[in-house]
Amino acid sequence: MATEILATTSGQLYETDAVYATAHDDTDGFVSQDGNTIEVNNSLAGGVYYVYRNGLVFDTSAITGGILSAKISVYGVDVNIAFSDFDIVIVSGADLVDVFVSADYGELLNEVTSFGSLSASSFNIGAWNDITLNSQGIAAINKGGTTRFGIRNSKDIDNVTPNNWCYAQYRGQYIGFGINYYPRLTIVPAIGYSQAQIIG
Repeated sequence: MATEILATTSGQLYETDAVYATAHDDTDGFVSQDGNTIEVNNSLAGGVYYVYRNGLVFDTSAITGGILSAKISVYGVDVNIAFSDFDIVIVSGADLVDVFVSADYGELLNEVTSFGSLSASSFNIGAWNDITLNSQGIAAINKGGTTRFGIRNSKDIDNVTPNNWCYAQYRGQYIGFGINYYPRLTIVPAIGYSQAQIIG
């Protein structure tokens, strides 16, 4: 039976500047944590570049056995691919702290290995979007502890200078009309499957 784990914290780490390299490569950024909406962004608007990276933290202390599969799900709010289609990419967030700090922006700069991705052109607004974790993403789940993931725009990872909007927005720590829209990690345990199918 699958285990669904809600994010204990989520947020965005971001920088803006009139020079793309400055915004992209800065070691420190601004922090917005546990808000209603999160965006993963690599855009130009009004002569200003916007680079937004995300952090998600999950309590995986109850996970102890092998893992067959896992996915991260986020509830879509908006998407804009005026500049280019892009991928929403799960990366390691191992260096993030639970209460995000400005240096976490720079910590995500070198996290370029994809743990799973979703094309922005397939991103659904007003619905859940599933990003299946690959074997590296599953291996990053800290069984018996806390798991931290980052999310980046693929154009940010590739250091591509934008000339228009290029972002996706999803719900953070938001409850509306009694419905919980927190980002979530769903884990399918390896019970009942052969060893060849088990990861972790």
